[in-house]
Amino acid sequence: MIFKVAGCAYRMAANDFLRKEAKSVGLVVLFLLALLSPLLMNPVERSSLDERENLAFSGPFTQASGYGHDLAGSLIDADGLVQATVREESMLDVWQTEMLNVSFGEHHGTPDMKLTRHDKAHFCWSTQEGTVRTAVYRPTGVWTTSLVDTVATSNASDLVNCALGVTPNELPRVLYADGDDLKMGRYALQSATYFEGPRWHTRTIMEDVSPTHLALDITPDGLEWGLMRTASGALHQVNFSGAYWTDYLLEAGPVGENFELQIDAEGVAHVLYTKTATGEVVLLRVDGTDHDRRLLLQDDDLADVLGMDLDANNIEQVATATQSDGSFSINLIRSLAGQDTGRVNPVPSTAVEGEDDEGEGLMLLGD
Repeated sequence: MIFKVAGCAYRMAANDFLRKEAKSVGLVVLFLLALLSPLLMNPVERSSLDERENLAFSGPFTQASGYGHDLAGSLIDADGLVQATVREESMLDVWQTEMLNVSFGEHHGTPDMKLTRHDKAHFCWSTQEGTVRTAVYRPTGVWTTSLVDTVATSNASDLVNCALGVTPNELPRVLYADGDDLKMGRYALQSATYFEGPRWHTRTIMEDVSPTHLALDITPDGLEWGLMRTASGALHQVNFSGAYWTDYLLEAGPVGENFELQIDAEGVAHVLYTKTATGEVVLLRVDGTDHDRRLLLQDDDLADVLGMDLDANNIEQVATATQSDGSFSINLIRSLAGQDTGRVNPVPSTAVEGEDDEGEGLMLLGD
């Protein structure tokens, strides 16, 4: 019995040794394969960053909502990119056309429109039948209209389009004509002043002034500040002080039918208009009782087309047009006043400093 037990123990030890030796050999083989694997694989050719890659554009990219930021984080195929991830700050140039309103039995003029910080679009329009209406289009696709007032009827040639302003709390205000009179409409919620509940409150603010074209904006104090062109071609300032309405003659004219109005965060009114008799483009800044008038352009071929917006520093950026002998040109007038205080923000967003007399590397970036 003793010798049999000893023989079994010897065979078990031998088997353990063989298994350990096989494991060691297997590990050595795996290690050698790992070292040789880069040599056995086919090398992948990589193009230099200096070489321009030819991309086959996939054509226009369309989406349902019309908002580029809705695609942030998703995968798209566009302009030669396959399943590319849209970055959070990416913007896609997408235009979308949609029917918003159909007027049955009414002939409306050119609507005025304002966009608010909540992506709402506010509209107002006047009709030849005498109705003055507003509408709100929300990002959810909801379109709601309301009747401001019913005024004297007109025809297509003498219809005066209403002007729209929107307060910071999303309440519309409308400046419109009623025959030769000028009226104002306010949509107000129920309060101690307007106790009858939310509805339009209208009043005649000027009589026998013969308005032809109007513009309206809201001051930082929430007060109406507007422009009125009369039948004689004169341009008037029409504003509400909080207690009463005032009328101030800005230009005896005649001025063009198109003019622009922007009120900045400091309450300064920026007015752009043309003088048809001399072909001049005039920029007027109204700060309380101070008036700063500047001649931007003089051209005998000036067309009655204007555009203006304010940059981050409240500097006007202007677009005009000229037309002659069947040719039409758009002119951009950009203010670069002071460079660092005008077009360029004086507060740096990023600062990068390097050592003197040190070699710099080359970096190529793409988006």
